[in-house]
Amino acid sequence: LAISFHFLVAWLPFLNSSQTDRFWQYNTTLFTRFLTAALYSFVLFVGIAIATAAVDHLFGVTIDEKRYFQLWVIITGIFNTWFFLSGLCEDSPAYAEIGNYPRTLKVFGQYILLPLVSLYFLILISYEAKILITWNWPQGWVSQLVLWFSVLGILSLLILHPLKGKAEYSWIRKYVNRFFIVLIPLLIMLFLAIFRRISDYGMTENRYLVLAMAVGLAIVAVYFIFSKTKDIKIIPAVLFFVAFLASIGPWSASPLSRISQKGRLVEYISECKAENGSYDFANKPLTEISIESRREISSIVQYLTEYHGLEPFEDMFDDSVLADLDTISSYQRPQEITQILGFEYLHSWSSPDAPGYFNVIAKSNQMFSISDYDFMGTFKCECSSTNRCDEYIDGYDCRFVLDANREAVAIQFGVQATAGADTIRISLADLIDSQIGCTVPPDTGSVCFEDSGSTYSVKLIVEELNGWRKDGETEINHARFLLFVGEK
Repeated sequence: LAISFHFLVAWLPFLNSSQTDRFWQYNTTLFTRFLTAALYSFVLFVGIAIATAAVDHLFGVTIDEKRYFQLWVIITGIFNTWFFLSGLCEDSPAYAEIGNYPRTLKVFGQYILLPLVSLYFLILISYEAKILITWNWPQGWVSQLVLWFSVLGILSLLILHPLKGKAEYSWIRKYVNRFFIVLIPLLIMLFLAIFRRISDYGMTENRYLVLAMAVGLAIVAVYFIFSKTKDIKIIPAVLFFVAFLASIGPWSASPLSRISQKGRLVEYISECKAENGSYDFANKPLTEISIESRREISSIVQYLTEYHGLEPFEDMFDDSVLADLDTISSYQRPQEITQILGFEYLHSWSSPDAPGYFNVIAKSNQMFSISDYDFMGTFKCECSSTNRCDEYIDGYDCRFVLDANREAVAIQFGVQATAGADTIRISLADLIDSQIGCTVPPDTGSVCFEDSGSTYSVKLIVEELNGWRKDGETEINHARFLLFVGEK
C-alpha cells in the first residue's frame, strides 16, 4: 500500500492533463526534494545524537538510550516530512515548461545509468542464449537481474525524457523504442523463472510481488511498443494499480500465498487422515518420509507460522493442541508442530544429505538447575565466514570463544587480570561425531556440559549447533548456547 500510494502521488495531479513536461518537472521536484530532505535529516540527526552523547559522557548526565530512537522518530517523522512538503506548491513555477535541463541529471542518466543498463543487458542476453543452447530452465536469481535491468532502464528513460525532442539527442527516441522491444524476451525469461519457482515451491508473498512486477512491466512494455503517444504518465499509473491490487482482496499476495502453501502441506500429510476426514497424527504420524520431504514440510510450517500464525492449522489440530501452541513463542512453534506431525524439524537452509552434516537442536521444554550458579548468559554465534566466535562480556571480565576448527568452546575468566586468564575448555568433538549424518537431534541431557576451573564452575547447554565436517575441517553455520557461571 505504501508503494502504491507513492506511485499515486506521482501521477494523480496530472490525471486529466496532457502536459507531459509539467508532469516531468513535478516528479523531478519530488525526487530532488526527497533527497534534500533525507540529507538534511541525516545531518541533523547525527549532529544532535553526537551532541547528546557528548553531554552524556563529558558531564555524567545519564541519558536513556531510547532517547536516540525518539530523536530519530521526531526528525524523520516531523522535520523530514515538514521540510519535504514545504517545497511543494500546487502552482509552483518549477512545474512550468522545461527550460535549462539540469546538467547533473544528464550526466547521471547518460553516463551512469545507461552504461549500467548496457552491462545488465549483455549479461542477461548472454544468459538467455545459454538457456536456448543448453535448454535448461532459468535460475531463480535471474529474476532480480531482470528487474534491476528494467528499473534502471525505465529510470534512465524518465530522466532523459525532456531531451528526446532535441535534434542532437535523437538517439534517445531510438533508445525508448528499442529498450522495450529488447525487454520482451527478458520478461519472458522472468516469467519462466518465477513460474518455475512457484511450480516447485508454491506461492509466497515475495514470489507474488515478483510476478506482479513482471505483469506491470509487461503492460508498460506493450504500451510503449504499440502506442503512438508514449505518455510517460502510464508508468507510475500502471505500477500504482498493480501494487494496489496486490495489497487488497482475495487475489492479493497474503491470502493466495497462504492458500498455496497450505495446499502443499495438505498434500504431504494426506496419509495422516482418518476415515472421518480429520487428521490423526497420534496413530498415523509422518515417520516414513524422505529427508527432502521433511525439509519441505519444515519450510512450509515455518512460513505459515511466521506469516499467518496458527490459523492455517485450525482444521488439523484439536483446540487443546492449538491452545498449547498459542502459549509458546513463534520461534518454537515450527519445531513443536513438526513433532506433532511425527518427525523432528529440519531447517530449510540445511543440507542433511551432504557428507559430514551435523545438526543439534535442544528440546525447548527442559528445566535446568541453577542452584550452583550465579549468572546466566545466551550466546548466539554466526561464524560460517570466520569459523570463530569471540565475544567479550563487559562487567564480568570474561570472554566466550567458539572455535569451529578445534570443535571446542573456551570460557576465559580474568582476561584483563595481570595474573592471566582462568580458562575452561569444553570439547564439542564427541557431540559432533555422534551427529554426523544424523538428522534426529539428541536428548537435551547429551548437550549439557559441566566443568570447573580454579575459580569458577560452568554449565554449558548447546541449544543449537549445525554445520559440516569435510576433509578433516569443521565449519559451523549457526550455534546458540546457554552458559551458567558460578563462583567457587
